[in-house]
Amino acid sequence: MEEHMKLFCSVPHRAGTEENKTVGDAILRRLSELGLQVSVDEHRVNLYEPQKPQLFLTSPDTVELIVSEKVLEEDPYSRVAGSEFPFFAYSPEGNVEAEVIYANFGTREDYAYLKKQGIRIAGKIALVRAQGICRSMKDLTAEEEGIAGLLLFPELRDQGMKKLPYPKGSHLNEWTAQRGSLLKYFLYPGDPLNAQATGVDTLPRVPAIPISEHNASEIFKRMKGPSGPEEWRGLMPGVVYSLGSGPVRARMITGGRIEPRTIRNLFATLPGRNPSGPSVLVGNHYDAWVYGASDPGSGTAVVLETAEALAQLKKENWEPERNVNFVFWDAEEYGLIGSSSWVNAHLREIRSQVAAHFYIDSVRSKHFKGYVSPALRTMLEIALQKVNDPEQGRPFSEIQGEMDLPGFSDDTAPFTGFAGIPTAQISFGTYYGMYHSLYDNLNWMDRFSDPGYWYRATLAKIMTLYVAQFAGDLVLPYDFAGISTQVHNWLAKEQAERGSGERFATLETQMGQFDRIVSSFENAKKNRKQLSPEVSVRVNQLLLKAMLSFTPLPQEPTGNTFGKYNVLEGPSDTEGCVGEWLPLLKRAMRSKDPAKVDAEIQRLTVAFQRAGETLQQAIRSLT
Repeated sequence: MEEHMKLFCSVPHRAGTEENKTVGDAILRRLSELGLQVSVDEHRVNLYEPQKPQLFLTSPDTVELIVSEKVLEEDPYSRVAGSEFPFFAYSPEGNVEAEVIYANFGTREDYAYLKKQGIRIAGKIALVRAQGICRSMKDLTAEEEGIAGLLLFPELRDQGMKKLPYPKGSHLNEWTAQRGSLLKYFLYPGDPLNAQATGVDTLPRVPAIPISEHNASEIFKRMKGPSGPEEWRGLMPGVVYSLGSGPVRARMITGGRIEPRTIRNLFATLPGRNPSGPSVLVGNHYDAWVYGASDPGSGTAVVLETAEALAQLKKENWEPERNVNFVFWDAEEYGLIGSSSWVNAHLREIRSQVAAHFYIDSVRSKHFKGYVSPALRTMLEIALQKVNDPEQGRPFSEIQGEMDLPGFSDDTAPFTGFAGIPTAQISFGTYYGMYHSLYDNLNWMDRFSDPGYWYRATLAKIMTLYVAQFAGDLVLPYDFAGISTQVHNWLAKEQAERGSGERFATLETQMGQFDRIVSSFENAKKNRKQLSPEVSVRVNQLLLKAMLSFTPLPQEPTGNTFGKYNVLEGPSDTEGCVGEWLPLLKRAMRSKDPAKVDAEIQRLTVAFQRAGETLQQAIRSLT
């Protein structure tokens, strides 16, 4: 993995550049050396090429704030700071001068608080913490509130702990700025011009610049007025986190152009015993904002290690029941563009030929995190029982908390939102100070983040066992009971809080019948030890069909279908990139429209009915 990361993380390689093509070629060579069947999937898409943003304070004094990160003597990779400047992809062109206010995380609730304090927010530049809701939701909320510009800074308090700053230690330093895309990909991921063709505008409207803690501190120290509540205050020394009602004014200049570029998704196939049945995807993205040692280089190295392990097992007479397709997506950072382009181009085939998408973005810390569809959780829990934490020496199953739903800010989103395919994104860590910055490089990664490659190697063990089990079982090991349990738990909580049991009576009756069918299916599977290849393919196709009952697409989907049909999982309409359970039903309930609520309850009831009927066909095939 160390050799691989030196190949992939030694130069900056944004999507659409020759440097990223070189990284892709290196990945393809390694996959070919493993004896896998390699292919390339090209797309012509619209990427953003930035001009260097500028930021000035114009009152009470005049000063230019340098947006570039700092060259550090201890970090040779930082020498490119002048050319690899921070920016937000697709930020609109702007030359804005206005008063600065502090808006905490930039949520609707945060702006409402400012209004209650008598602070006018329309037409202002908002200084906002980078964490919390995703940055594209911050931009959308700013647009709704009439904000003229956004300055996003990483706040030390949001990193979870305080350690020595880089390069002395692992933690956030005052020069770090965190890049990213401003596309509203929770509405429709992928190429923004393709989104517009479906009637969805995902381009941002409020110009924004990523700035460092140092620059945020320079602004705060000039701001007057009361500070916000305790939870709005951070850890910057000498800063009182004033809300701002003058006298600080700033001028921000942003610009760039959208232009067509060629991107490449890279595929490699490990053939299974029944190649005509539904296959498994194991993915990562390989484009980076700068060097991307953690995000995505560590994930790229882990997926390649998984490919090598499974290829070696096959040489030693282990064979998966179904094809395992390793895929390295391009242009993820710009807005999940490579994966979305492929899913939309092959939607019908995916819904009949892909059983699950397993994904690794990066290794960021030492805490295991799983963002997993309920149908895929049991297999992961089994894998976690077999792998020990390198430091504690105990299985991860004993030391980890609850898993979350898949989010909508990585390459699992198109599968969940467009196709309804269950997904699992596993990683170590979430936030980290070097996120999307110049300093996410091999010097930081190998000295502080994961010296010795212990956690990258450990994640490769977990993923290898996870995929081997899922691909190796004769019958697709979906956890249908886990899906039902999640819905039962939500219904119980809802009825306890609101006392609305009668409304869900028909749904609960249908789910009770579904539970009995699932139990019968599990018994039939246990009792049938041998299956012919033909029966196995038939049963697995039925199981995939049962899974897709929860995302019933129309025969000829038109317009924006993203998140419109998956009754189990979808993007939150309040937080954007966060996954939400029963999203369509919950949105109807938030609308307070009884007719919409009843329609969504009926839709969920029919989904369980159809899934149960399909499972009954699978039982007949088994018996």
